[in-house]
Amino acid sequence: MPSRCGCGRALPALLLALAATGCAWRAGPDYRAPEAELPPRYGPAADCAAPAAAVPWWRGFGEPALDALVAQARARNLEISAAAARIDEARALLRVAEAGRRPEVSGEAGLSRQQRLAGSGGGGSSGSGEAGGGDSRTGAAASLLLAWSPDLFGGRAREVEAAGAELRRRQALGADLERVVVAEVVRAYLALRLARAEQALLDEALRTQERTVEIVRVRRQAGLASALDLNRSLAEAAATRARLGRLLLAQESARQALALLAGEAAQEPDPAGAAGAAGVPRWDGDAQSSVPLARLRCRPDLAAAEANLARASAEIGVAEAQLRPQLSLPGTLSASAAGLGSGAARAVVAGLSVTLRVPLFDAGGRRALVDAARARAQEALLAYRQTVLAALGEAETALAALEGARLAEAASAQAVQASEQAFVQARVLYREGLTTLLDVLDAQRSLIANREALAGARADAARAVADLHAALGAGTGTVPAEAAP
Repeated sequence: MPSRCGCGRALPALLLALAATGCAWRAGPDYRAPEAELPPRYGPAADCAAPAAAVPWWRGFGEPALDALVAQARARNLEISAAAARIDEARALLRVAEAGRRPEVSGEAGLSRQQRLAGSGGGGSSGSGEAGGGDSRTGAAASLLLAWSPDLFGGRAREVEAAGAELRRRQALGADLERVVVAEVVRAYLALRLARAEQALLDEALRTQERTVEIVRVRRQAGLASALDLNRSLAEAAATRARLGRLLLAQESARQALALLAGEAAQEPDPAGAAGAAGVPRWDGDAQSSVPLARLRCRPDLAAAEANLARASAEIGVAEAQLRPQLSLPGTLSASAAGLGSGAARAVVAGLSVTLRVPLFDAGGRRALVDAARARAQEALLAYRQTVLAALGEAETALAALEGARLAEAASAQAVQASEQAFVQARVLYREGLTTLLDVLDAQRSLIANREALAGARADAARAVADLHAALGAGTGTVPAEAAP
């Protein structure tokens, strides 16, 4: 009897020691985040917890219509809403993993009634000995069931670590989706404004060509121009008029893209009042100095790839823990009563058992799962490095595009100025009969093309600004750190 009491006192101490062992040692490797290898000009790692800028980068265009469209897309985009639902799911799965490390207690209750249908009398007072009887017995039972598997080798802890990394991955993917959506809204808005600017240029060109047609018609009536000259001028005007259809299609495509990003059907022909503004919006200030290059390390897709690597590393520990013995501690506490009333028989029984399951032979299946987990971790590491290279490539391309667009814009502005003067001179000379209509039409075509090139260069510069900020992950908030291990 004394030894039995000693075991009873030693069992709780043993359980605490087993639990402490699981917390102190975990199967699998301890995760260390890799360092993103970037050129020196991108500087050391930035403080990714701090916002990139006090003012969102798209407000640098000074377009209230664009600001409204971005706000609408961030609030109502269906893909962003779906990403939020996936984050909620991951947060719930993390709670499931955390609950798996704790004991589980459940309850059972039952009520039974037994009725003897036939048999000899039980020696009752009647003494008749008749078959049959009305003997009945009612019983009740209630139990508490305990189930707990101490985390001896940290497998459950690694599951929690993997679930936390998955939550961080989905949060980062949500932030990255917001980054992409904002950039797409800006690009679609710029495409809409460019198409409308080109339409305005073509309308002006068409009016100029129609004036040229009138000049040729007057000269034709005076016998100073041929029918060939008149037909040529009419053909130039018709060709310009034919290009308007393409621009109307470009405007409709941009409108539909903006509506899709905002999570609604395109109904209004003028989203957020964009039609009221003239020309292509220009960035106010130096885009390269508005956000530091070091922010590239804070891109949400890099954080997502790094969290995916952390999850894969934790899953190695989950697989390795399956190679070790598994301990389970089922227990019960039950109370029962046979019969009701003062003569009922009652009993209370408590039980606690210890089960140790040791893997002996499974033809290498568990070891193969460990090898598969290590292969997935290697794949996740390579995917992280690929994401870093892709982000670097986007940033370098955006920087080059911004520089090239600015050079093209300056050159196109000079070309427009020169072609305007050339066209005026050619038309004056044609009226005086000192040059041919071909020179006028050629100068006119050059002027139209250079004006369109200038509008395109300004749109390219604006898109390069958007691409640069998107490549550096600027302006869409920071990735939450609530699930950090």
